[in-house]
Order: sequence, then structure tokens, then C-alpha cells
Amino acid sequence: MTGRGPSLAAVGTGCLTVKESTLMHAEGLSCAALRHGPKEMMRSGVFILVFAGLDKTRQLNKNLKDEFIAQGANVLWVDAKEGLGACRIPACPEGLLPIMEILPTEMFNLALAGLQGHTAGVFEHASKITNKE
Repeated sequence: MTGRGPSLAAVGTGCLTVKESTLMHAEGLSCAALRHGPKEMMRSGVFILVFAGLDKTRQLNKNLKDEFIAQGANVLWVDAKEGLGACRIPACPEGLLPIMEILPTEMFNLALAGLQGHTAGVFEHASKITNKE
């Protein structure tokens, strides 16, 4: 997962819940960090979720998304503005954006966990509330 600014909250939380819910690895990086090296990994068979983010950096994120697609990666674009080909979230004030952005990752986790034969939110070795340090 990748994004910029406030969207990094959704990136971090989204990757954590992918690991918890699907028992699969997920990595989150800022768009800027991803462009410097890990971008080389984008090819067929690689899935990446890209958050459109704030208006002031949306075009930068969209350009990166388009580059990933051109490299053959499977991209899910999360945006409050684009509909077709995007996972559309409700428009909201900037301060609420990470909350809206996390919703598609939760739905994604439910589906992916099911495909993996797991029930999202069921823990085998941990609990929802940490009671050990």
C-alpha cells in the first residue's frame, strides 16, 4: 500500500490488518519512498493499493499509479473523485480522509481472508487486546 501525507495512516493500519486478517505479508511505504527503488518490483503478479490522498498531491499519486499499471502491476486506486476503475470512497473533509480510506482495506481483508480460508478477525496466537508486554 502507498500514499502520501494523512493517507500514510491508512497505509500503516491497512498493512497491519492485512497481516492480521489474511496471514499474508503486506508492506506500506510512502509514494516518495516507493519511487526510490521498490518501484522496480512492480510487475505482473504484484498487487498494490494506492491512495489518491489530498487534492494537492493527488496528481503525483495518480502518475505513480499509472506507472505501476504500465509496468504490469495490479493496482487498486482508492479515491473520492474517480469512479470507474477505482475503489470510490465518500468525499469528506481532509481531516477524516484516513478514516474513509481504511474502509476499502477492511473490505479487501474480508475477501482476501476468505480466499485464503481464514476468517478475518479470528486470532490464533494473539488477542484483540494486548495483555502481555
